[in-house]
Amino acid sequence: MLEYTHVILDEVHERDQDMDFLLLVVRKLLHTNSRSVKVILMSATFEVEKFAKYFSSPVGNKLVPAPIIDIPKKTCLMLVFIIFVR
Repeated sequence: MLEYTHVILDEVHERDQDMDFLLLVVRKLLHTNSRSVKVILMSATFEVEKFAKYFSSPVGNKLVPAPIIDIPKKTCLMLVFIIFVR
């Protein structure tokens, strides 16, 4: 994934085998050779804290959850949570 700068995954709340496998592969790649890639997870209805913890980054001697950006309904038609990983 070294040639990519961003990976955008939409509808991550649709937890089937394909999405779970994709999330696992993206997380593994981020922790190995793709540290500069930014991952954007999008969904109107998913457990943001759980995903933020899943994509935690090591900072010092602890893991820091990925930042969460909440886009309110006034801005768009639905509530969208975006997690920026790195």
